Amino acid sequence: MTRWSEGYTKFCLALSGEPVGVPVAAQLQDHAMCLAGCPADIFFSDPEALTEIVLLVTEYYGFDLPYLIWDVYNIEAEALGQRLKHPPFTMPDIDQTDPLIKYEKDLDKIKLIDPKNSGRMPMVLESYRLYEKYTGLVPTLQVCGPFSLACGIRSYIGMINDIEKRPKFAHELLKRLCDDVLLPWIRVQHETVPQARFIVVADAWGSLPNVDLRIFEEFVIPYIERLDDGAQQFGIRVSGAGYWGESCLQQPLKLLEAKAQISRYSPLGLTGLDPDVDILGPEIFKDAAVKYDLPLVLGIDALLLNNGPVKAIIERVKRYIKAGAPGGRFAILFNNIPAHTSPRHIHTAVEAVRVYGKYPVDTDLKIKVKTPSRENFQKFIERKQSDNPEGYTFSWYQAPTVLK
Repeated sequence: MTRWSEGYTKFCLALSGEPVGVPVAAQLQDHAMCLAGCPADIFFSDPEALTEIVLLVTEYYGFDLPYLIWDVYNIEAEALGQRLKHPPFTMPDIDQTDPLIKYEKDLDKIKLIDPKNSGRMPMVLESYRLYEKYTGLVPTLQVCGPFSLACGIRSYIGMINDIEKRPKFAHELLKRLCDDVLLPWIRVQHETVPQARFIVVADAWGSLPNVDLRIFEEFVIPYIERLDDGAQQFGIRVSGAGYWGESCLQQPLKLLEAKAQISRYSPLGLTGLDPDVDILGPEIFKDAAVKYDLPLVLGIDALLLNNGPVKAIIERVKRYIKAGAPGGRFAILFNNIPAHTSPRHIHTAVEAVRVYGKYPVDTDLKIKVKTPSRENFQKFIERKQSDNPEGYTFSWYQAPTVLK
């Protein structure tokens, strides 16, 4: 069994309720790019660079499962012709000052696309293939959510104005994005990875306080369901993801119930992300996961991981494991690790999960966590180049690492 299959098995056992330990994964695209010293224009366009660096950084820190992710909110918008900004040291971003859909007549710019030849969609498909080749695992398929895509090509302000003043137009925009862009893209992704049984729909623009609960229920949920209805004909289910904002509500259970409804087809189940979990307490998220019979994933704050101190990182991990781990069906996620986060902080956070996440969980959790001693990433890469069972090309590796 390879290290990748061991981590995958650990995740499956944990989320099915028969855990050997609390698994941990991370959104790490910006940090991985920075750690490897890879320019953004290469990392976010070269599938070998993207896939190999994510896998190498995952192994370096000892995360259980590699989470292959790119600038997921840009791919479909760019394929439609939306202009992006390309900062040199971070992921591309949509230029919200120059939306593709400026006027109602521009709706005709939304047309059926050819995912195999549009924008960076071919890069995504090749990244899936490489992920399978290197790990032997089925990659998690991903698309941008309808509401977030609408905010990208119409602008967030434009979309909110449409909802308030031209709701029929807002609905028509969302319908066209589902039917003419996202469903054809889902079909091609599933043809590329036919073993996949679900696809994650990243939809962070649909979070509170970007929207209120009324908008979430009328303009977000129905279009996740529309995608799911359409995707079933391809043999795949849709799961909405990336939502936060429970702490903005006097009755946070209303949002948790809605999230449970649109995430039930993902094996990751219900997610709670900082700062909501820190503000409300992890117990409310665990109770909701149990109520709706779903696994629970709690996300650790990106700013905390970046800024520290180490003691606070350890305490946050301990607090979440103490509440979430009993009974199993629980995992930890490090939220979108910032580019220049100290590797020491990440190594310590992973070590805290290992120490406190052993089953049966000791609810007192009095064990002390020490920052482990690790080789720097430069030495790790040099060692991997000479011992390379995965067969990485290292074609992207030209400069010394940025962080040591």
